[in-house]
Amino acid sequence: MITVKLDNKKRATIAQGKPGQVMAVTDNGDGSITLTPVQAPQGRAIRLKWAKDRRTFVMPDGARVELPETGSDPILDAIAEVRDA
Repeated sequence: MITVKLDNKKRATIAQGKPGQVMAVTDNGDGSITLTPVQAPQGRAIRLKWAKDRRTFVMPDGARVELPETGSDPILDAIAEVRDA
């Protein structure tokens, strides 16, 4: 068994890990966690901008993405909270 210590920013160094490696963290419920290597997302991130109506995102190519009503998804609720602030 290998033990690691977190620093003040909650980071740990794992000797078997590779730079840039992405891992999924699973909470086992008994105070332990499991790290599972996963494939890093490929491609570039898309930078979206708010439209003037503050209910729609505008993509770089001009396409618009409208947000659904809140209450359906915690992530969308958080976006709406930031939007309405």
